[in-house]
Amino acid sequence: MDETPIWSSLDKVYPYRILIQSTAHTFSNPIYLSDLFDLRDKNALWSWLGIVKRSVQIFTDSECSEFRKLLFRNNPFGPSGRGISDPYAPLDQKPLPINLTSDKKGRIITSGAPEGHLTAWLMGKLARRELKDLFGEYTDYINFLPTSYGKEMDILLLNEIKDYFYKPATRLSGCTILELKADKCSVKDLSQTLKYEDWLIKKKCEGDSEMVHSVIVAHRFDNKVIDYVTKKQEIEGHSPRLINYRAYDNNVTLTPI
Repeated sequence: MDETPIWSSLDKVYPYRILIQSTAHTFSNPIYLSDLFDLRDKNALWSWLGIVKRSVQIFTDSECSEFRKLLFRNNPFGPSGRGISDPYAPLDQKPLPINLTSDKKGRIITSGAPEGHLTAWLMGKLARRELKDLFGEYTDYINFLPTSYGKEMDILLLNEIKDYFYKPATRLSGCTILELKADKCSVKDLSQTLKYEDWLIKKKCEGDSEMVHSVIVAHRFDNKVIDYVTKKQEIEGHSPRLINYRAYDNNVTLTPI
């Protein structure tokens, strides 16, 4: 969190910032838009739906590796010596103002975007690798992932393993959908999560349904949701996991049900 003005437009402060370590080099030739479409056709750029009106486009680690390959392909003599000589560094690195205001029952009631604050809290935990006991192994995590359903996944965890002899190439072994609800998880929310599973199975997992898992985190669950998940687990041995959250004193506890 940094509100120091950097640009000439004082009305565009953009206080929520990401620190990126600058390098001493730049590439003269960029990655072209046609390159991105080529990657998408090969399913190597699977999280990108094309040119959309948004301020930030997220990419996975494996997709960023593809970008790096393209930069060196388009610049066969390597990067130049030009770089950012004096990058901006904030003097006071304040934490993000995550507000987990809750009622007496532990339900987040933060004005404006309670699920957004829950997502921010959870992303911080994932960054510190503190929740592997609940969500399993993962090597990458992204939030607000756009899908062809016109909806965005709250959070997606990816677990990519190194190839034989630890070559740079990686292989996806599994992924986990995290769907977050500040209040009640309804049948409609469960249906949406199952659609995300279907999309990932087709888009990223080559039809292997065993690679896709889903977890729904909510304050409470509709009885029909609990009944469906219980029966699906008994019959198929594979169903979404349900986790109950409670928020107190600007912190959250997670309990599987």
